[in-house]
Amino acid sequence: MPTILPRRVSLRDAWERLRQRPLRDWPAFAAAKFRWIVGGALARRFDRRHRVDTGGVLRRDQMTAISERGAAGGADYVATSPWTFRSALSRIPERDFSEFAFIDFGCGKGRPMLLAAAGWNFDRVIGVEHSPELAAIAARNVRDWRGRRSARQVEALCADALTFPMPALPYVLYLFGPFGGNLQLVRQMLDHLTADLHARPRRAYIVYVDGVTEQLPDAVMRSAGFVALTRPGGERRRFDPGILTVKTHFAVYRHDPNHGADEHPPK
Repeated sequence: MPTILPRRVSLRDAWERLRQRPLRDWPAFAAAKFRWIVGGALARRFDRRHRVDTGGVLRRDQMTAISERGAAGGADYVATSPWTFRSALSRIPERDFSEFAFIDFGCGKGRPMLLAAAGWNFDRVIGVEHSPELAAIAARNVRDWRGRRSARQVEALCADALTFPMPALPYVLYLFGPFGGNLQLVRQMLDHLTADLHARPRRAYIVYVDGVTEQLPDAVMRSAGFVALTRPGGERRRFDPGILTVKTHFAVYRHDPNHGADEHPPK
């Protein structure tokens, strides 16, 4: 297995980049670097406390994929911060998850899985990752985790999210910038989900997290029968230090089989 190293930027390199920018850009650049430093410190603290490896930023070209489709929809690895994760799941109008599965498509190193297994009483927690390298790290983190664990079963699998057999349980599906923002792949995923929900009706929620530079696919979700439980465009977090350099926003969707049948997603 190839060695995967987090991307690091030295202070000298940061200073050289700053010098190349107009003076008016310095405050925004400094704020981004501050988020990077604070986020990195918090990630290392989280990992040391629980004896896992979930932090860092891994470039897309440092990872392989089990399929060409997975490679086409890949993105750099950045972990969700605990702040954003807890805020997003708190928008789900369920208080007892003992009959639910938590599924993370593109689980990376598995931090959301670990948070879900520790903080909510899910019956099963499943991570699905197309990169064998990341899936192996996630599986190791599940094994080494030293925090609380409420879920009955926790596992990380290397598999294709677009063909993954969904469990028969009601579920919460977690997505963090899925498929590199490729809406065609998002539609294929939704087609897979809605076909399964039509065959086996049950409660289903999608938690969608992304950077504010990406547009949350409200129209695509709505056309597939998933209605937003958050405000249009999602809930925005202007400062989320645990996410390193990017600002984030998120939305929570609930599947409604009677919604979206007459709508057509934008091309």
